[in-house]
Amino acid sequence: MDNKETKKKSKKSSIITAAFFVFSLIVVAVIAIIEFGGDKDRHLDNTDYNVLFILAAISCFLIALVCETLKYALMLKEKGYKHIFSLGYSTAVIGKYYDRLAASGAGGQGFQIYHLKQNGCDDGTAGSLPIVGFLSLQFAFVFLGIITMIFGNRFLSDDLLAIKITAIVGLFFYAFVPVCIIIFGIAPKALESIVRTLMKGLHKIHIIKDVDASVENTIGSLRSYNQALRNFGKNRRMIIIVFVLSLIYQAAFMSLPFFVLHFFGSDIDFLTCFFRVIYIYAAITIVLTPGNSGAAEASFYMVFSSLSGGAVFWGMLVWRLLCYYSWIIAGAISQLRDRIFTAERNAWHKLPCREGSAGLFVDIYYPNVDGVVTTVNSYASNIPGSYVVCPGSDHASVPLCSYDIVWLRTLGKDLFKFGLPLPHISGKAIRYIKSHRVAVFHAHSPFPAGWMALKYGRRLGVPVVATFHSKYYDDFLNVTHSKVLAKLLVRFLVIPFYERADVVWACSKSTARTLIDYGFKGTVGVMENGTDMVYPADHDKIRRATRARLGIPFNRKVILFVGQLVWHKNIKLVLDSFKILRERGYDYQLILTGEGYDGKGVKEYANSLKLGKNIRFMGRVDSREEIKKIYLISDLFFFPSRYDNAPLTLREAAALKVCPLLLENTNAAECIENGINGFTGPEDPEKMADLIADIFDRGLDREVGERASATIPSSWEEICSQASQKYAEIAENYEKKSIKTLQNG
Repeated sequence: MDNKETKKKSKKSSIITAAFFVFSLIVVAVIAIIEFGGDKDRHLDNTDYNVLFILAAISCFLIALVCETLKYALMLKEKGYKHIFSLGYSTAVIGKYYDRLAASGAGGQGFQIYHLKQNGCDDGTAGSLPIVGFLSLQFAFVFLGIITMIFGNRFLSDDLLAIKITAIVGLFFYAFVPVCIIIFGIAPKALESIVRTLMKGLHKIHIIKDVDASVENTIGSLRSYNQALRNFGKNRRMIIIVFVLSLIYQAAFMSLPFFVLHFFGSDIDFLTCFFRVIYIYAAITIVLTPGNSGAAEASFYMVFSSLSGGAVFWGMLVWRLLCYYSWIIAGAISQLRDRIFTAERNAWHKLPCREGSAGLFVDIYYPNVDGVVTTVNSYASNIPGSYVVCPGSDHASVPLCSYDIVWLRTLGKDLFKFGLPLPHISGKAIRYIKSHRVAVFHAHSPFPAGWMALKYGRRLGVPVVATFHSKYYDDFLNVTHSKVLAKLLVRFLVIPFYERADVVWACSKSTARTLIDYGFKGTVGVMENGTDMVYPADHDKIRRATRARLGIPFNRKVILFVGQLVWHKNIKLVLDSFKILRERGYDYQLILTGEGYDGKGVKEYANSLKLGKNIRFMGRVDSREEIKKIYLISDLFFFPSRYDNAPLTLREAAALKVCPLLLENTNAAECIENGINGFTGPEDPEKMADLIADIFDRGLDREVGERASATIPSSWEEICSQASQKYAEIAENYEKKSIKTLQNG
């Protein structure tokens, strides 16, 4: 069939569909004349409206929408796909949109199959999901229909015998496909004989022309339906969940008229209304025209015509709006949105792109400084064409950067230390993202900015890399002080974020294991952190000058901690171990560099230990040159944190040949070979004090520091070069996959 003929047929189909809808309007007009044209008082002037009823009716539609979305989302998740909720929603809405426009009321499956293929689903998944979704609704309605025929007969008066008979016939046709699928699975040959006999009968009355072709088409369809159910039947739990969601969907729509009618003043009881609506749906099944050509409206009016006060007419209109036209509106909006997104995606991919570049999304940035901020700054500084998307800040306190910083609007900057990013209303940032093409979006946190990367990655057709930096369970526990809440937040906030990303990285192997221990089931790659610290040629000169300036004797051993002053970094172990060393008469110096929300408590605890001048709090040191000098005067980097994964401070210290001492069996100590390029010890102040004294007494600090410098740190230039190459590979593979999907579609 050529394009001209296809357009002609489509135009003809549209005209026929429009004609049926016009006929529906005529039916509604006739009902209005009957309702309001006589002597009966059918006005609603005295009706006491209760808005809760109309809200409940709308909720019925929303419950049905959620059930359909969840049904497809869960089936997609079962098949291992990402972006399951957005794709589940669009698949559900598109199916219902075309169902409402089809003559049989079930024409959406083909469009759903095409939509799923367009969004990267394989042929098996794209072909089976819509079938399972459709059949689950069929089975659910038949289940409710059988219950209605057994228990609901008394709720329909005898003068509606025509509706009863039509409903029984309609339910038979509704149940035909589900029953045939069950028979096909048990006795396929017997079913073929039944179908052939039926087709011969239809041939004799001139309904079909070719018996063999009709039998073959029918059996082929039943075979594909049966195979689709078998594919999911291996997971009985999923089949039950899908059926239950379909049952809730059907029950929600059967309940909707009760609330609508009560809003307009009716006092009909729930069961009477519920069973009558099932009769209506079963009866109109046999009217195979788009929108049932007024049959739904006419049946509704017949069944509920005894209601007074005009409730039946207005209830009928609102019922049809919510259960029928709402799907058409939702489908039209969804398709319009898809067209807009497609236009945006096409325009975006025509923009020039620097190979291996990235849009870096982070939820905390300058003037706040931590490991993640340093990492993101290093990526953006070393990968040309990259930019950073982050919460708005006091721009005057942000260091001068060689890359663009895209500020998001924030909420609560005056109330909290970190403002909450508001990506959805950050119009300037959104416009920037849409007009600056990069190879990938790289999210560095599972919070609003990270979710923005996922949203616009999906929308613009950009692969999203997500790096797992922190032990979020520990963060949540410190804030909520509840293990249950911390676990729930990890399960329902952190894990879904990383599951939606196209590629997931961690900063070390042990950090990757932490994410997997949280419940992540995907693949986690490792992209280590780097450092910009380089051991200077004039190190002795710097060391002497800095010690003299700080009043620290050149021969006094210096123990250094660099990091936020927060208890979960195990600072108490540092202080307790140093207290024991002082009690033993060792004249060491302890320097703590950094700030944190536990800073006041840390200093008070240190004062209680009476460490005197042998402890010094340096506060926050923003100058890279100054922090380098502090590293250079130090002999031992003591960092016993269980919280940190791949601390940048460890790499900085190692680059400057400071011997590291970490807590054994921690993520941070992954790169340490005990006694070779660093030391690890137990979480015991006495044993840590013994170990520190032994290191200094034997003069191992300089020797091990040299080996640490040779084995632990990598430069940011080297790390970012690797990351940029990975970005380019990810983008290329993503584009190949997209092209293949379009070709298959």
